[in-house]
Amino acid sequence: TQTLDNAMMDIESGAFSYNTVLERTINTMTNSGLRYIDYASGTSNRIEVAVRRALMTGYGQVQRYMSDQIADELGTEYFEVSAHSGARPEHEEWQGGVYTKDELYSICGLDDALGLCGINCYHSYDPFFPGISKRRYTDEQLEALKAEDAKEIEFNGKQYNKYQALQEQRKMERQMRKYRQDIDLLKKGEADSYTIECRKIKYQVRYSQYKDFSESMGLPMQRERIYQDGLSLKSVAN
Repeated sequence: TQTLDNAMMDIESGAFSYNTVLERTINTMTNSGLRYIDYASGTSNRIEVAVRRALMTGYGQVQRYMSDQIADELGTEYFEVSAHSGARPEHEEWQGGVYTKDELYSICGLDDALGLCGINCYHSYDPFFPGISKRRYTDEQLEALKAEDAKEIEFNGKQYNKYQALQEQRKMERQMRKYRQDIDLLKKGEADSYTIECRKIKYQVRYSQYKDFSESMGLPMQRERIYQDGLSLKSVAN
């Protein structure tokens, strides 16, 4: 808990970038021997997934309370929600709109784990002043974004829209991190060279598939997600 608290303070201070803090926090935890986080719900996540989610959610909550404070000080009850490409379907319906505080709860699911500012939510909201503020996205632009995200692209016989493609990308990154950890542990356990080489080949094949998939979907490869696992490139490649 203290490690995550310190990480949040570093991000909020602006002295370190989000990715720098994320990588350092993962390294700190994995160096201590921690590999998985078990939740009361019974689910379990690899440490890099749990840390990324905790920092993202925590940062979103800090932004939320800052927006609430500014709105109170300036006397507005309206807020504009951000919008982004590839939003999950439930969030796509309300992103980019202007809402009262009550509507942030009733429409956008504020305070719901799967709603606005919830787990893995990339959306935020800012104070809005009717008659003064200008919306970042018009209704027409939001509809165009929605239509663009709905377009499907075929890869290996399967159709993907933007959200589905992003989810598949994340799945591939998790698999590659798993292979990287397997290689590292096999080496430390002094497994035979054939077993280690087989796992390296699986990793290399998956990386090639990841590259092809990302290019086909028009998505940037996010290599930092693969390598932010507390392992050096040398420990896995050699």
